[in-house]
Amino acid sequence: MRCRQKLARPGDTFPVFHCHSYPLPPGLEPGTAVKLVSFDRGFWTVEAKGKRFENVFVSSVKAGWLYELKGRWLDEKDPEVIAVKKAVRAPSPERAAAGTHP
Repeated sequence: MRCRQKLARPGDTFPVFHCHSYPLPPGLEPGTAVKLVSFDRGFWTVEAKGKRFENVFVSSVKAGWLYELKGRWLDEKDPEVIAVKKAVRAPSPERAAAGTHP
């Protein structure tokens, strides 16, 4: 199952978090839901709590993931995607009995 990051567009709302090399602007706390306003050369201008913040690095915006399943791209929260991911992580009966599943 392939996955790709969702495309973020102006007007979308997503949470933001610190990116290791690019801290969030002063006053913008990790986990805050922001509205994306504009994008320029790797950085978003966002709005949160009635304030505008500039220079939010693209990797700080957590748009989420899409997964390809049976030729369709589905949201990471789709029940079909969750079921497949759970099945992939489940140990086989042989490995569970042998105690070799991580």
